[in-house]
Amino acid sequence: MIPFKISVIVPVYNMQEYLKDCLNSIINQTFSDLEIIIINDGSSDNSYDIIKEYALKDARIVVINQVNKGLSGARNKGLEIAKGEYIAFIDSDDTVDLNMLEKLYTKVQNHNIDIAVSQSKRVENGKIISKTNLPRNLSKDHLFNALQNSFSPAVYTKIYRKELFIKNRITFPKGCNYEENITTIKLFHSASSVVYLNDTYYNYFKRTNSITATTSSKNIIDIFKVAVDMEKYFIEKDILPKYKQYIFPRIIKILNMFIFNNLIKHSLAQENGTLVNEIKTSNIFNQENISSLEVLYRDQHLSFISNILKLHEQYGTFQFLIDLFPKKYISLLDNASKLEETLVNHLLKHNIKNIIIYGAGQTFKNILPDIIKHNIKIEAILDNNKSIVEEYSYTFITQNSLINYSCPILITSINFATEIHEQLTIYSFKNNINLTIINIHTVRTT
Repeated sequence: MIPFKISVIVPVYNMQEYLKDCLNSIINQTFSDLEIIIINDGSSDNSYDIIKEYALKDARIVVINQVNKGLSGARNKGLEIAKGEYIAFIDSDDTVDLNMLEKLYTKVQNHNIDIAVSQSKRVENGKIISKTNLPRNLSKDHLFNALQNSFSPAVYTKIYRKELFIKNRITFPKGCNYEENITTIKLFHSASSVVYLNDTYYNYFKRTNSITATTSSKNIIDIFKVAVDMEKYFIEKDILPKYKQYIFPRIIKILNMFIFNNLIKHSLAQENGTLVNEIKTSNIFNQENISSLEVLYRDQHLSFISNILKLHEQYGTFQFLIDLFPKKYISLLDNASKLEETLVNHLLKHNIKNIIIYGAGQTFKNILPDIIKHNIKIEAILDNNKSIVEEYSYTFITQNSLINYSCPILITSINFATEIHEQLTIYSFKNNINLTIINIHTVRTT
């Protein structure tokens, strides 16, 4: 008989400020059949004392005290001793909703599932700034879903049958940041069954000193190591031809999320040099992959080009890469700031005092101060990411609600403005209503 239903693995390194909140959210779970493995990974603060304090209060807690081996080493140590039927990973500076493990275990138990996937909330300064959401059409190919970024590659929003790790000899790569990407790929390739929940149970707290928030030469090198390891795994399993095209978009997404912004915001000449070197020596940055990115992941494609242009303007080191980009997009993004200025001027010129925003992304954030400054009222926002709307305390609507509004619609999406414009035009025709649509690219009304 298996001693525990779930083993919860919690690596800890210098997290005294956040650790109690994390542990309280685990020991007070509505699902109690837990083994809670806490690995003190060489902390130099009071984290170990806090761990021992909690271990005295809860017999389910198993304490491991070791010299620092990094996040991967701590997780691997937890896997070595885990006795549970399923494995859950929780980072020591995050928290989970009290019903998370009950909800996930109920799903896997009822259907004999290998992996259960849930969603997360991203918290910054006490506010929820975003939530992950599943796409509408998930594939029956679980590896494809993982590669498509259909859900976060982070291991902490899921529970896994322990047998997946043992049978397939899956561990976390030692000494490598972003190691979850390759580990997640291996687990989802090995799983026979996966259940997906669109409920958010995991609370990810954005910290300025976290691995993903820090740009260093090592982090940059590790990102490219993920690409190499992923290709090696696909070759080993004889699946490279089927999945090769998804490696490059995966790396671009990590770079877009964790590296480019810091290089743009700060003067990091050494790290920029590392990035240039890794791109030049990598075999994935070529015309074929960049072209496929345009077709398969247009949003990532445009963000990537935009970031490289900004980096080149700052450091002057990316012309070799810019030469591979379609010229039409370079021209478009080079004028993005002018487009934003033109949008606001258009509203003022036509004396538009009330608008609906379609797309609450970066462009919206950039023009919002001017909209507020000129007393232009935002009646509502139409965006799939409700947490963004909640952040600004505006009314959230769906497209079907547009029939109730008469003010102009301002499309602020750079990536999909044309498609949205066409979609709204069809909607207005079908519903026999007149919509004034302001498109960021054409800055014209219809």
